[in-house]
Amino acid sequence: MQRGRMIYDTIVEYRFKKSKGMSIGRANIVTTETSAMDIQNYDTKCLHYVKSEIFGVKSKGYSENNFWFTKIISQNPISRSFALLEEFDEISGKWIPIR
Repeated sequence: MQRGRMIYDTIVEYRFKKSKGMSIGRANIVTTETSAMDIQNYDTKCLHYVKSEIFGVKSKGYSENNFWFTKIISQNPISRSFALLEEFDEISGKWIPIR
């Protein structure tokens, strides 16, 4: 059985390295992922969007690996997706995203 994945309005905290120091910030994004690690690894559009807002696309900082989503501050469901699906695993009893 399949169903659409839930879309969330999410406020995340991120860290980035800029001029030999670590800085912390917050961003408001829309994603289907439920953890900061999943946003970092799977939702690359959100990662590149927030990174471009901080560094600028043409800067050297944008091309380096110096940006991390650390935690989710709040997450509110918006609706279900029609394009992104998840499938029910009968063995574990959980809904697993289809990537």
